[in-house]
Amino acid sequence: MNALKIILGSAFFLGIMVFLIGMFVAPKYFTVNRTTTINAPAETVYPYVASLEAMDKWSPWSKIDPSMKNTFDGASGTVGSVNRWESENENVGVGSQTITKLEPNKAIHTRLDFTSPYEGTNTASVKLKPNRDNTETKVSWNLRGDFTFVESIFMMLMDMEAKIGPEYEKGLASLKTIVEQENTIISSKDKMPATAN
Repeated sequence: MNALKIILGSAFFLGIMVFLIGMFVAPKYFTVNRTTTINAPAETVYPYVASLEAMDKWSPWSKIDPSMKNTFDGASGTVGSVNRWESENENVGVGSQTITKLEPNKAIHTRLDFTSPYEGTNTASVKLKPNRDNTETKVSWNLRGDFTFVESIFMMLMDMEAKIGPEYEKGLASLKTIVEQENTIISSKDKMPATAN
């Protein structure tokens, strides 16, 4: 009988501790933020982030699993358009991304819905901030996810910043390379003398 009381008392105490940790210690949400500076005006950078098809060209997850199934629904570069993906690689998983808001030459906002290897919904954005003379653009890629009470307990053991941050850095580096290389080629062509007739 005493053993049963000890077990029940320990379980109750453990339950109280988990509840207190969940209420006052465990994180309620996570954020990941990464930035880069691209040597191009905001209106030049914007087309590279303004549609899900364009984002897929520099997405780090496309490089993790080039063979993943990728589909796009809705008019490209419009609110409500969706990118759905399926991958057996657990670092990519299964999910979708939907454009929720567009600010021309300023930002794109999306909702990410994951179904595998875990379920959850996060919000993301790519924001553009030109310098004073609009010759360079600061690009910020942001992600936020809110946790349920149970999720917050488990997330104490996982560092989302360390898990996702490096991938965001790779994606932004790829975006910077693509924009600067493609527009250097265009600029060079514009400066070429016209061919004599």
